[in-house]
Amino acid sequence: MVGTGSLSRYFVEGHLAVRKYQSILVWGRDPLKAAAVAQDLGARGWPVTAAGDLAAAAPVGGCDQLCHAGGAASHPKAAGSNPNVTWIWSAASDPT
Repeated sequence: MVGTGSLSRYFVEGHLAVRKYQSILVWGRDPLKAAAVAQDLGARGWPVTAAGDLAAAAPVGGCDQLCHAGGAASHPKAAGSNPNVTWIWSAASDPT
């Protein structure tokens, strides 16, 4: 999950409602907010951790990946990543 806004928790919940993930990373410009989102969702028993660095957490080729960017500030840092990744843009995060 790229973004830590008020809807980020709901986006992760929605994805988990329809698909099982081995792990979910949450990244945000404010590491403390990313940690709070990860802690809230992790407390529900879901495999969620905060990513301190978006580049280090970038999707790895060959994996089944889905990235959800939820905020206007998210897409400049995230766009142009691995072509094997499916990106979902939401809210004001239109990448065009």
